[in-house]
Amino acid sequence: LVYNLSYHLSQRHHRVLAIDMDPQASLTTFMDFLPEDLSTTVYDALVDQTPLLIQEDIDGVDLAPANIQLSTAESRLLNEFSREDRLTAAIDPIAEEYDFILMDCPPSLGLLSVLSLTAATAVLVPIETQFKAFEGTNLLLDTVRQIRRKLNPELHIAGFVPTRYDARNTQDVRTLGAIQAELTAIGQIFPAVPRSTAFADAAEQRQPLAKYARRHPAIAQFCAPTYPEPLIVQSPERPSRLGPNLIAYDVEGYYDHNTNPAEVAAIETLVTELLQQGYTLGNELRPPPLTIGVLSPYYHQVQALQQRLKKRWKAFPAADISTVHNFQGAEKAVILFSAYQCSADDDFWFLNRAPNLLNTPVSRAQELFILVGNLTQLEQAGGETRRLVEHIRAQGEIRGAP
Repeated sequence: LVYNLSYHLSQRHHRVLAIDMDPQASLTTFMDFLPEDLSTTVYDALVDQTPLLIQEDIDGVDLAPANIQLSTAESRLLNEFSREDRLTAAIDPIAEEYDFILMDCPPSLGLLSVLSLTAATAVLVPIETQFKAFEGTNLLLDTVRQIRRKLNPELHIAGFVPTRYDARNTQDVRTLGAIQAELTAIGQIFPAVPRSTAFADAAEQRQPLAKYARRHPAIAQFCAPTYPEPLIVQSPERPSRLGPNLIAYDVEGYYDHNTNPAEVAAIETLVTELLQQGYTLGNELRPPPLTIGVLSPYYHQVQALQQRLKKRWKAFPAADISTVHNFQGAEKAVILFSAYQCSADDDFWFLNRAPNLLNTPVSRAQELFILVGNLTQLEQAGGETRRLVEHIRAQGEIRGAP
């Protein structure tokens, strides 16, 4: 979690330092260092009070590494005066050089965790969606309260991140419900990180997940539709069966009962063409999984799309025709996006207030992203809708109404 979060912060032009406070040195290993080969680590800063050794610019992130020697730090510091402040003292001389300093703590609540909590301003708590892991959260919260009372009154809970979640597992579902019910009053509950071998595969390749599998559903999920950062178009480099991997169809559009029938008809025509080119619907078990997903930010537009497309193709899963917020179809080979808004009187505030309403659908497309909308109005609205159209014009292809 620390490695991936650090990487995403650095990609948004923040200066980030990651500190490995776990003797297992998983963070150090993930960031492509061999812990046993390191002669100087965070151990030296804690025990000998030497300047913190920093390895610079690993995927844009600086690292204070660790190795197994850190496991002896607790016994070495046992009788030291103000031992709880050792990490704070090591960080203070360099704190102004960074926007974020993230510490990867050990799973136990020993002295190393106390040092980290004393130096921190906030705690982000990953919780595996298993009952025993959830039960252990109370001990951590008690420790945080004691640290706040005795050592660090500024410490607060930044939130909880449910991890290794599998919606097919009833215990995972129950535990996630308990986390949301019992911990919401304490801190924000972030979207659950899905159980996936891609995380282990990325770690094995010494890469953050966003570099190893940049369109993995977890990336789209944590780049939530309401995230307030600018539009980041992530598109694959390989061509699609329709030619380019980014296409925008210019559909003038009109409104009828809170829907845009012209876009609905255009998407039906495009789905027909996609099926003719070998793409498939979600219920069809035909390798490779060249499945199609349809998204719109607007509920009534989605209802119109579901009614039209499922009437034409009964096998089209309703879950694959959805709003951006509720889309459960994970990655698709093709994503069609209905912008809905088409009038010069529209302010396009809803689309432009939350750039990830556009980031999320683009990131779910493995092979081809298709924008369907009034391109003139989308561009004239400015903001993120204009950036998306301009990006497709530069990197893909603009086409007339299908």
